[in-house]
Amino acid sequence: MELYLLSKSMWQIVDGKITKPTSDGDQKNAWIEKSDAAKGLILLKLRENLRSKHMANDTPKIWTDLKAKYGATSDSQIFSWFCEWYKFAIPGSQSPQKEFAHWDLLVSKMKSTSMEIPEKILAMQLVATMPPAYSNIMPLMVADINKKELTVKKVKSYMLTEWERKQKAGKKALANHISAVQQKGNAPLFHQ
Repeated sequence: MELYLLSKSMWQIVDGKITKPTSDGDQKNAWIEKSDAAKGLILLKLRENLRSKHMANDTPKIWTDLKAKYGATSDSQIFSWFCEWYKFAIPGSQSPQKEFAHWDLLVSKMKSTSMEIPEKILAMQLVATMPPAYSNIMPLMVADINKKELTVKKVKSYMLTEWERKQKAGKKALANHISAVQQKGNAPLFHQ
């Protein structure tokens, strides 16, 4: 919602950075108009029971009340993201790009709640979820683990390279052998 209000140039009123002018005039009317528009946008996104509670409040008060009650991510939501991250799996039959994007999203959600997971643990979790199809690259990763150089970026790079290598190996030559020499056929039959 904050981003939407920013895009409509109403966030500073909601945030309280632009306060209501004390003197009557065009500035006060413009502020009231923008404040009402921001209030309307916020209230449109709320359920009816919440909407009726906040109808009389001004825009900054509505925002602070909503942020105090609903602004923090619940522990159950964080646990849900953690479980999804923990059970994460990469299929060996298709490109891991899509799964990497989902994995990155889960990690960024957990980091946004101040749940920090060290880079080494993140990299090892990706290695642990690696399917058997990628077993050829395991020695490279073990070498990096021993050198203490294993990162998420390296693991992703190894896995993408291995997937691309397997895709190239499965392709057959498209061109057939072409020769200008006509092959010998069956012996001709002469009828008399």
